[in-house]
Amino acid sequence: DRHTSVGDPRWFDQHLVDWMKNTMNWKFITPPDELVYTDTHGAKLGPNTGIVLEPMKIMVPVGNPKNTKWLESIGVEVLEVECSSLVRPRNSGSIHCTCGSLLRDSEPCD
Repeated sequence: DRHTSVGDPRWFDQHLVDWMKNTMNWKFITPPDELVYTDTHGAKLGPNTGIVLEPMKIMVPVGNPKNTKWLESIGVEVLEVECSSLVRPRNSGSIHCTCGSLLRDSEPCD
């Protein structure tokens, strides 16, 4: 779904959330507390995921079976890849380092 985010809408600016919901019929899927963490700035994030390849399909590093199981339970196709040389603690990068820009389909008119 092109108008869905995994994240608690309380984590975002309320004006943005209202606009997204009212203008684009945006949906938010709130992750369970056990998959959420608080970063060093106090922002709540999670679950740790990866790169969106297309609507409802993501690529993630191996090693987070709880995240993968939950994402699959909400209908997301999860492609796990071995990329330990790119992710913490071995490296300071993330799975986002595997790509620059992605060519995506344009937003549908309807």
